Amino acid sequence: ASLGTFAERASAMTGETAYVVGWSDDDIVVLVSARGSAAIQAAEVARGTAGDAHARASGKLLLAMVSDNEVDRYLVSHPLTPRTQNTIVTRAAFDAELDRIRATWVSTEIQEYALGLSCMAVPIGKVPSQIVLGISAPSDRFSANKDEYIEMLKVIAGS
Repeated sequence: ASLGTFAERASAMTGETAYVVGWSDDDIVVLVSARGSAAIQAAEVARGTAGDAHARASGKLLLAMVSDNEVDRYLVSHPLTPRTQNTIVTRAAFDAELDRIRATWVSTEIQEYALGLSCMAVPIGKVPSQIVLGISAPSDRFSANKDEYIEMLKVIAGS
């Protein structure tokens, strides 16, 4: 399947904005996205969008799948800057978050990147993967559908 197919299937199944995110030249970037169909939805994330990966479910998942040395190297040039009051901004808390993600290989963020918005991501294919599938949704709908969304994404991503 092409990368676009993953995002399109996730968007069609969940109704939410979906995207595939991966590594590109030591940065975490959006590779492809698909707009959701719900009346109220997250804005589509433009291809090539990078930065603040520590506050995005997809970025946290990609960082959870690399070595501690690679996380160190990434954070030197990408500091844990606060985007909202929910953003993880200390290394100890960030390391604990990466450990939580490694336990299930599902990453979530609740209003860490933007208020009112929550996201989740799963690896595409086997762990460790260089690409992940994620969705963004208004936080209330995200909370109400979280478990179903996780199951749908896992099926689509083959993870």
